[in-house]
Amino acid sequence: MEIPDFTAIDFETATGARNSACAVGIVRFEDGKAIIKRHYYIQPPDNKYSYRNIMVHGIYAKTTINEPTFDIVWEEIKPFLENQIVVAHNASFDRSVLEESLKLYDIISLEILWLCTFELTGMNLENACELYDVELLNHHNALDDALACGNLFVKLLSGYKPKGYEYIRHEKRESFHEKISKEFYKPDLESCDQDSVFYNKHIVISGVFKSCSRNEMAKKLHESGAFIQTNVNHKTDFVLAGANMGPAKKQKAESLGIPIISEEDFEKMIEPE
Repeated sequence: MEIPDFTAIDFETATGARNSACAVGIVRFEDGKAIIKRHYYIQPPDNKYSYRNIMVHGIYAKTTINEPTFDIVWEEIKPFLENQIVVAHNASFDRSVLEESLKLYDIISLEILWLCTFELTGMNLENACELYDVELLNHHNALDDALACGNLFVKLLSGYKPKGYEYIRHEKRESFHEKISKEFYKPDLESCDQDSVFYNKHIVISGVFKSCSRNEMAKKLHESGAFIQTNVNHKTDFVLAGANMGPAKKQKAESLGIPIISEEDFEKMIEPE
């Protein structure tokens, strides 16, 4: 399929209000390649933030206190959106943030053709990128999310079928799609098993598992004092790999020399004889 030119977009919001945009990432794709990348911090109304949103994207009031409001940023991003195909992951959210922000400043809305990679994959962005071997550097960074979404869209239109696609789609889709609960990300180190090999270690969980779900794996690690990470980086101590591990995560782990643990090895390590 011919890949049209398009703009990928991602908004982050300061509160639950859809007119509280605090960051936007814009990536322009032509001939299937990202040619322009833009990231803008936005000062939300009254520069007000909710703790819950801060914990998602890590943007604080001090980050945007001297940044422009949406109506000023709008003049910068408008050319990338007007009469364009615009792609987002969970486009209904980004579309409503744009429309509510325009309404807040009495700006006339644009004609935009919205397309959604969440609707095309049925997966959250992290899992979709893992399956389709798309790099997602810092999830909930607006520019990184927009870039990943655009690259995912290109792969989808190009007909790319990842290894094990049908197996995951029909047999393990529910497990693969499962998002790890936030309660397992940060352990209570005082109440955990301090003798565990995973105590105070940073672990990335990738792929699907035979014996249990991703959340059950995360729960075991949480009880052992491990910190769960979403992406592989220099802090990562181990990668726990199930079937169809994300190729990008595997490559990153190998390049950094991070041990990759199989499901079988994990069971031996967490419950030694």
